[in-house]
Amino acid sequence: MEMVSDSQNRKQADWARIIIASVAGAAAAVLLGFALSLLAAKFGLGILRPSGSTESNSNETLARAGINFLISHHVTIVGRGATTWLEINWPITLWAIIPAVSLVLGGYICSLIVGRKSGGFTVGAVVAIPYTAFLIIMSPYCTAVSKSVQMPNLPAKGVEFDFSILPNAVKLQTLPVDIITAGLVFGILFGGLGALGGIRSWVKLLFSPELPRSSWIRGALAALVFGYFTMSILAFGITAVTHQWSSADLIPTVTGNFYGIAHGASLKVIRSNTVSSQGGFSKGGSVEFESKNVLPTTTVIALGIIPAFWLLIGGRIAGARSGKSFFVNSVEMAGFYALCMVATSALFSFALSQMNTVGDAPVKTTILLSLAPTQVFIGSFAIALVFGTLGAFWSQLNAHS
Repeated sequence: MEMVSDSQNRKQADWARIIIASVAGAAAAVLLGFALSLLAAKFGLGILRPSGSTESNSNETLARAGINFLISHHVTIVGRGATTWLEINWPITLWAIIPAVSLVLGGYICSLIVGRKSGGFTVGAVVAIPYTAFLIIMSPYCTAVSKSVQMPNLPAKGVEFDFSILPNAVKLQTLPVDIITAGLVFGILFGGLGALGGIRSWVKLLFSPELPRSSWIRGALAALVFGYFTMSILAFGITAVTHQWSSADLIPTVTGNFYGIAHGASLKVIRSNTVSSQGGFSKGGSVEFESKNVLPTTTVIALGIIPAFWLLIGGRIAGARSGKSFFVNSVEMAGFYALCMVATSALFSFALSQMNTVGDAPVKTTILLSLAPTQVFIGSFAIALVFGTLGAFWSQLNAHS
């Protein structure tokens, strides 16, 4: 009985230590994230920037820093005025690096308290729960009035997103459901990454030849991560050459959409206006275009070299030290890669829905920019299957030589 009691006491002590460690890691992540957002806000930076027509006081700066920190998690902005209703879902921006870095530190702190050897990804990921709770608690205090802020320009050929037409008295805040989802996803991913010891440990995990289990997962993730990274370098280069630093916030979105286009998917942009008419809505105008009508085929093929190369490497990883045939590994890798592409492509979409009352007639404006998910899946699966198979075959040739 004493041995059972001692075992239970040890388990209770372990759980208590994990809870304390996760709360400490989450608190550190939130404090660092808010501090970095506040520093950016002091210099007039962030997704929501101070309007040139108004002068911000300290309370407005603090609130803007808070809402920018929340929005950097890819959280929807909602607003309501006397005659206006507004909802904006921003794509992922460069500012996502703030919660990412903060959570890596939080996960690392958590693993130190629990013990590095008994930590690991799962323990670091527990940080996500208190982290999300802290974000929910701070969200009511993180608001902004539309007249005091300006949003980054997100132009698209044929459809201009002019945020200067927003009404002045709309109170902007974040959507609680989105905070819960984004907080958990960011917390699990980057808290776990911090507990593992950072990016270096993840790279070793992806490429280590001593880990034959689930090699197709590692191959797909390696191709995806390094493919996006290579495309982001290209996006930074284009921004530097064209001197369009005002749109630098959106480099991750440019990267993601170009990467989807490189797999043969189309980037669709739609803008529509509807006007109420006797209780219903009638279309008042619509503009639509697809990237395939804008980008030449040679450009798409050139972009396709990037995923093709990394899928070749990913296929080689998937085929290394695996007891399965190289084709079975390639099919598994291609399916997982395609699902990951569809899931991540949602991060690069933009959606705006706005309702204005003009006189007695409500006018609804809807804007959508997104990759076609079906095309993303089919294109990603096909390219991953072809080049993943070649990479796996290459790996087995080397194994037999």
